[in-house]
Amino acid sequence: MIFRSVLRLGENTFVISLPKQWVEENGINKGDQLNVRAREGEISFSLFEERTVGRVEIDLRNRSKSACWKAIFASYIKGYEEIVLKVKDEQVPLIEYISNQLIGMTISSKKDDLIILRELSKGNEKELEGIFRKIYLLEKDVIRVRIEALHQRDFETLKKTQEVDWTVNKFVLFCLRIVNKSTELDSNEKIFYYTALTKFEQLGDVFADFFVKTGKDRIALTSEEERILKKIFSLIEELSIIVYKPQLDKILNTYEERKRLEGECDILNDNFVKAYFQRMLKEIGNLIEAVLPSCIEPKDMRRKY
Repeated sequence: MIFRSVLRLGENTFVISLPKQWVEENGINKGDQLNVRAREGEISFSLFEERTVGRVEIDLRNRSKSACWKAIFASYIKGYEEIVLKVKDEQVPLIEYISNQLIGMTISSKKDDLIILRELSKGNEKELEGIFRKIYLLEKDVIRVRIEALHQRDFETLKKTQEVDWTVNKFVLFCLRIVNKSTELDSNEKIFYYTALTKFEQLGDVFADFFVKTGKDRIALTSEEERILKKIFSLIEELSIIVYKPQLDKILNTYEERKRLEGECDILNDNFVKAYFQRMLKEIGNLIEAVLPSCIEPKDMRRKY
């Protein structure tokens, strides 16, 4: 371990020297910029690096719709600033629709069999915390409104759930893009965001699928099924607080309540409802596993509040 004394220059400036070996190994010169990360009780320095990912070309002409979705989303999350797509004429509407799901990207050119998506605005780490919280609040509100629609037998609202869920998914993709392009987040922070975001998105997709199917088939829940669904939603509400600043006791309480609800679901008579409730609880368990390491950290490894 290396120790350094703090020097004072002027009224408000404090200085420490960098280790000579580290300076020489990394070719640091006078005037070079370094990343400085200050947290509670610690400060760290790293080489300044502007994270850029340039251009990628993808041939989609003989690909299925689902393959087109996956390829474009993967390129977007990776952080490419320009995505060049080779497509057939009949694929153009699909590509246009997909591009509308990508925050910060736009179609800059359409010519012959080429469509070019280009970055219009850059996300950064300063936006990440706010968007991260917005995702949880949006998803929670989507589920709450749909539970009320189920109670009111408002099947038309339920059938439109997928459209609303896509708004949440757009922000998830944007967050993942910011995380991947970041030079400020360390590996632990990136792992946390990736796992928490993807697991919560998967949980939201299960709820959305359930609401859409109940709406299309006009399925009315029994009072007991509604009671259990509200209990499951209460776990979502608790988790949305936990992911802001994870606390071990709270998340373990949520885990134990989840296990108890699994037992209540086992005795339900409707296999359709039972299967979806079990999937919801399984995804909640996966989300708990995703944020649990953050609860055990002696310090908040993601950010200072």
